[in-house]
Amino acid sequence: MMKKYGRTMLADAGKTAMALLMTLTFASTVFAAAPFSPHWEIDRDQVWHYRMNDGSYASDAWIHDEVNGDWYLLDVNGNMLAGTFVSYGKYYLLDPVRGTGHYGRLLKNGHKYRGIVLEASTDMADEGALSQETLNAVNALGGADSVVNAVEISGTKHIEAGNVISAGGVPELQE
Repeated sequence: MMKKYGRTMLADAGKTAMALLMTLTFASTVFAAAPFSPHWEIDRDQVWHYRMNDGSYASDAWIHDEVNGDWYLLDVNGNMLAGTFVSYGKYYLLDPVRGTGHYGRLLKNGHKYRGIVLEASTDMADEGALSQETLNAVNALGGADSVVNAVEISGTKHIEAGNVISAGGVPELQE
């Protein structure tokens, strides 16, 4: 009886330890995969919006996420955008792939897009502006993200930490 009880206790302890390990692994994965600003909200249609400090929603703006450092773009209705955009003659690509935890983020120098390693500006004034070589490669792929389909967004606001940091044009960020 003692031997059987000992095995049962060890088996139960092993199951408990495994359950705890799985719970901790799940929790760390969930929290590690979502390091975003608390200003972000998602609606029932799975569209992301950004709530300002005053309670209103941002619109027609670049959002600099103060937690993960990525840039996102919102349309005039406050909906997060993805795809190819042109601002002051420079082209930008925002991740159009859902379910990766990166949907809508500005793709920057060294990021991969449909098999292409992007070459883009690393200057603060136009970070992420695609090089001509990258534009040619993206255009060669065809589809919705070609330069032909790029949407004009010049003059959008720039927002960080729930506040407007630039009413339009180039933001002056403090690093």
